[in-house]
Amino acid sequence: RRWYRENGRGQDGGIVMRSPDGNNWKYFFIAFAGQASDTDEDGNPASGEATPMLRDVIRAPPPVTPTRPVVSGQSSGVQIHAALINPDDPDNTPGYHDRVRLINRGNNPVSLAGWTVRNQDGQLKQLPDVLFHGNGAMRDFDVGPENYLANNRDGEIVLNDAGGAEVDRVSYRANAPSGQWISFHTDQ
Repeated sequence: RRWYRENGRGQDGGIVMRSPDGNNWKYFFIAFAGQASDTDEDGNPASGEATPMLRDVIRAPPPVTPTRPVVSGQSSGVQIHAALINPDDPDNTPGYHDRVRLINRGNNPVSLAGWTVRNQDGQLKQLPDVLFHGNGAMRDFDVGPENYLANNRDGEIVLNDAGGAEVDRVSYRANAPSGQWISFHTDQ
C-alpha cells in the first residue's frame, strides 16, 4: 500500500543505467498490465471495465512452449563429471554404493533411455529413463553395490548412449580416498 498513491497515468516503470565509464546508457521501460485499464489522476479506475486490450490478453490461449530437440551421443554434451569409487562404509552397505555424476554441458535436454555405464571389466549398468536437462545440469546415478567400480586397482568408466556408441570415457587410479569424489574434465 506504500506505493498505492503512485498508481496513475504514466506511472508504469523503468530503469535507466549508465555504464561505469560514463559513455553508454541503457534504458528499460515496462508497461504494467495493471495500467491497461483507464485510471483517473488519483489512481482509481476511471470505469469499471478493463480496456479491450486487457480483455484480449485475459482471453488469449496459453503460450505454446516449443519443444527442443533431444540429442543423443557425443554431440549431446553429456560427460562423466565425477565418481564416488570408494564410499565411506564397507562395500555392499545399503545407501553407500558406488556412484557416477554426469553433467550435461549442452544446451538441450537429453533422454538417457537406454544409456549405460560400463566399468573396467565390461560390466554394464543401465541408467534410468530420465530426461537430463542441459546448461550444466548435474545428476548422480547409483551404480553399486557389488564393488562395481574397483578401488583396489586402476579402473575406467565408459558412458554409452542407447545405440551403444561411446559418449565419454574416464580413468582413475587405485586406492581412491574413502568417501571422496574423483573429478574428471576439470579443464572445462
